Amino acid sequence: MSPTELEKNERILLLINQDNIILGLTKVFLETEKFTVLSADTGHEALELFAAHVDRVDLVVCDANILNDHNRKTISRLREMKPDLQIILCANSDKIQGCEDELILSKVVVIMKPYNTLTIIEYAKNFFTYRYS
Repeated sequence: MSPTELEKNERILLLINQDNIILGLTKVFLETEKFTVLSADTGHEALELFAAHVDRVDLVVCDANILNDHNRKTISRLREMKPDLQIILCANSDKIQGCEDELILSKVVVIMKPYNTLTIIEYAKNFFTYRYS
């Protein structure tokens, strides 16, 4: 997606999920609600995509499964590029055990699984309404 295409919509978010079916469905639902969605299925891809659009993306929705040992620092690296970045982490309770302090300190919003995609859409709508009002 080119920077020119991104300028058409102020509600731009990065969606990270290694499950391509969930990634695709969530992206479709968000786009139906007039969000521009950049999507990645690995932490590495997400970091590259975010770096290319850092000035335009204010919200990241990330599945906790992406935070395996290899990609554990994805959230930290995103925050290094944009300290005020808002992050929603979709997780099972076992994926966040031991990370609670880090998540609180980095102001990550955690949505527990199983969740409804409407929860993400409502949170994103509220975030952008607040951000741009």
